[in-house]
Amino acid sequence: MKTNPILATVGVAAIVLALAVEGFGPGTSPAPQPAPSPVPSPQPTPKPFPPPLKPKPRPGPWDEVWAPVGAAVGGTSAPDGSMEIHCDLPGPLHRRNTTSRGQGCCVWTSIHHSALYQNEPILQELPKYIQSKNYPGGSYPEYVERVIKEICKEKGVPLVPYVQVENSKDLEPLKLACRNGRMVAITYSRSPTGRYGGGSISHMVSLPHCCDKWAAVLDNNYIGADAYEWMDPEKELIGVANRGGYWAVILLNPGPPMPPRNTL
Repeated sequence: MKTNPILATVGVAAIVLALAVEGFGPGTSPAPQPAPSPVPSPQPTPKPFPPPLKPKPRPGPWDEVWAPVGAAVGGTSAPDGSMEIHCDLPGPLHRRNTTSRGQGCCVWTSIHHSALYQNEPILQELPKYIQSKNYPGGSYPEYVERVIKEICKEKGVPLVPYVQVENSKDLEPLKLACRNGRMVAITYSRSPTGRYGGGSISHMVSLPHCCDKWAAVLDNNYIGADAYEWMDPEKELIGVANRGGYWAVILLNPGPPMPPRNTL
């Protein structure tokens, strides 16, 4: 039997259409089915959060060794009122620290204080001399010696008499100088009253008073007649401010007569 070609064509078209509806077509394969999702494995029970840590106290500026003993800031009388300062340089003459070539002039300012009190004009205004020469402000014993020799030679005068004491913890030279009207320039690495945040500092200050009971510091960063730092000589001037030993510059020419003391 012969097949009608029109019916055959219609039949093929219907089959192609039906396959297209089902997602198939000529030259296509059945669409892949997605893989089943994996079954999640059981998770362990979460542990509870640990309790918050208790805050630790922040360290203070001093450790046990450096803790202040009884230092205080005040005027020309000791905090207990038992004595007056040995070398009373008036507050308006206190010189604030400056810099030269980015370095502090604390050594030169402290020697300037001594020179003012002891009427040693050659060494007065040392910070300005250092700045005029464009020298670095920072100093050390050999540098002090060189500058004093240089300035005396320039002015045509004999060498100013002075001594330097290095790496010492001996209070006797300091006591002797102060009670005889010599204001000492002395190193200072930590404040026993908490200045400078209680931290270490490379610094030099003036020491206008030192005896068995009290020492007083005139700090060129804290000037004024009411800004003296009174402290225990052994425990604080040495034990805190100069724990590793001090360097001091002492001009030998005497200062003015010591003020009279009422001993009654």
